[in-house]
Amino acid sequence: MGDEDYGGPEIEAVIARVIERYQPRSPRAKAYWWRTAEFVRDCVRAVGPRTKPAAFELLRATSGFVAWCLDEGDELSPEVMFTEPKVERFVLVGIKDLNEKSRANYRAALHQVGRRVTRRVPWPPLRVDLSLRSPLAPYGDGELDLILHSLSIQANNIRQRAGLAVATLIYGAGLQTAEMFRVSATDVRQQGRSYVVDVSGARSRTVPVLPKARPCVRELLDLGVEGALVSEKKRHRRTVAGELVAMLELPPAAPVLSFNRLRKTWLVTVAHAGLRISEIMHLAGWTSASSLTAILPYVEMRDAETVLSLIEGSDGDESLEKS
Repeated sequence: MGDEDYGGPEIEAVIARVIERYQPRSPRAKAYWWRTAEFVRDCVRAVGPRTKPAAFELLRATSGFVAWCLDEGDELSPEVMFTEPKVERFVLVGIKDLNEKSRANYRAALHQVGRRVTRRVPWPPLRVDLSLRSPLAPYGDGELDLILHSLSIQANNIRQRAGLAVATLIYGAGLQTAEMFRVSATDVRQQGRSYVVDVSGARSRTVPVLPKARPCVRELLDLGVEGALVSEKKRHRRTVAGELVAMLELPPAAPVLSFNRLRKTWLVTVAHAGLRISEIMHLAGWTSASSLTAILPYVEMRDAETVLSLIEGSDGDESLEKS
């Protein structure tokens, strides 16, 4: 099975269950839940979260915000509650005890809801990415940093192990999704100052881990994991991969987690490192160079002078200068 993005009906069903079964934890939101439950669920459905963590974040922020608005005497109405000044006041006053990162997550979530559930309320336009990056383009540096950080601080040991394994194997070593499930703890080892992953199977190889992923490798090994790093639980691999994406928690500000994009980010990184085509193909587990066309738009060409100097230095002698 090749690289592909996991999602579709399986993830949609998981997210629908999350929304339907959600129960708030904060005392204020719980006190109003009998009145606000369906209103909050409809608000979150209007946004259409694409991951389970995003749905949780939207539900938590919306339930808390709506309860606070009712405390303030507001009518239970999107047009009354979801205004930018009111959201900002809630962030500054209603959740002032939370840290800066949590307040930013609440603000981002409520802005998403406000834009979806209001018609008359003026909301500032979304910032448009003028580069028109493809959804399957490699992650940008900022996006990648946020994803790797989020994968390393999951809420419990099971999620943290899975998040660190994804960061190590998909981004750090460029494994295909199917290969990730075959890697055990003993396949990840230190070699000098670096780490490598031993990949078994028909395309067996040893892949060095990218430097940016090394902190994730160290944390993963410190967990003392035994056996497979990511368990399939004897189910269809596509189902497990979809559940894995849905299980991992990323803040609303983060881009959608995509194994395909993580692997493409690895490919572009090793290409920029100056590896030869044969070396990239070997590390990627490819048997055909046709797959390289997918990353060509993202590998920058060097200027003519640099290319010329590289070619001139490839002979290993000075025959041209002597002639």
